Amino acid sequence: MSQASPSVARGVALLDLGRAKEAEQSFRDALAADPSDDQALAYLAHALLEQDRFVDARSAARNALAADPHNLTALTALASAHAGVEEWKEALETIDNALALAPEFGGLHRQAGAILSMQKRHPEAIAALQQAVRLDPESSSTWSTLARALHAARRQPEAEAALERALQLDPQSADAHQVRSVFLLKQGGGARAVSTSRESLRLDPTSEANREIYALARKSRNPLYGLLLRFSFFLESKPPGVRLALLLLPFFASRLLRPYDDALWARVLIGALIAIVVLTWVLEPLMNTLLLTTRAGRGLLSPLTKRATYAFLIYAAAALGFGVATAVDAAAGFGLLALGLALWAVTAGHIHGVDAHRLRTNLGLHAGGAALSVAAVGTALTGAGAADGFAALLVLSGVAMTWLSALT
Repeated sequence: MSQASPSVARGVALLDLGRAKEAEQSFRDALAADPSDDQALAYLAHALLEQDRFVDARSAARNALAADPHNLTALTALASAHAGVEEWKEALETIDNALALAPEFGGLHRQAGAILSMQKRHPEAIAALQQAVRLDPESSSTWSTLARALHAARRQPEAEAALERALQLDPQSADAHQVRSVFLLKQGGGARAVSTSRESLRLDPTSEANREIYALARKSRNPLYGLLLRFSFFLESKPPGVRLALLLLPFFASRLLRPYDDALWARVLIGALIAIVVLTWVLEPLMNTLLLTTRAGRGLLSPLTKRATYAFLIYAAAALGFGVATAVDAAAGFGLLALGLALWAVTAGHIHGVDAHRLRTNLGLHAGGAALSVAAVGTALTGAGAADGFAALLVLSGVAMTWLSALT
């Protein structure tokens, strides 16, 4: 392994401070002087990981290992890069290669446990993390990771004990406070979640995850949003088939109640079902809208979340306008168009929640939906003969996007 250059040393210091982009530049400066510097390549991979650039990180780590197959820094980076693109088998094989070189290194067992947790292989993850704790019992981050795995396995008392140990070892651990925040959010959030997540953000203000968790905590001060959070975490814990069944439940329930819609009780239940479904869709973008009204709140939202919220507001304003026009003059025939715009509003407001691997496809579909919406609005305002057809297509595509968003 080559001796660390001044640029590499500076990059490592910047990486420790959470300044990943500046660290990346320092490592690239080192590589400009010596393209075969395996340390610079390995740490460059870690800097890229901090920016969620998993493919680039994988390439840099492989280049470092080509120069030095025994570079543990590169092996840990490569394992994380594989995990970032859900190459689980390769990630675990890389960890095994690293453990063959350093079987007593607790950090490797911790990384193996974290990767196993991502796959929801909770018993194996807990076993790996317990081994990490035995090898390095004074590591706060290892105890925090074990707490996450125990919580995911529904072993709550043990999870709380592990978290308390993490905080005893390092009361200023941003990771431990983040874990506490996640636990509280899964219970519905509220004031305690706000306090804890604010502390984790104070301790690590560069963390995107801490900002996102603090934003969720602030929104969870609304009791309805807190209930929605608990329901979403409940759904995440279920197999895909169960999640789909629960999503379809309101539809089937409304079908079963249709024969009795002459009865007041049935109409009340149907109305309640519709209200609940609408609320679960609009509450997220509405709470994000509230955050946008303050400078501090805007700083907590990611650029994608902001764009999703602005798109929601544009669609919603258009839907409301055409809805009012229909209420004033039913002959205007804007009802179908208002419904289509409303459907696209709620799906647009949830773009930021789409699975990362499907985000590009989803954004492309939304671009098509925006074009269709412009055509539908334009033909409706000009009274063109194709107006009804565009409005019907907007509704059908909006329904399809609603389900696609729910499933992704």
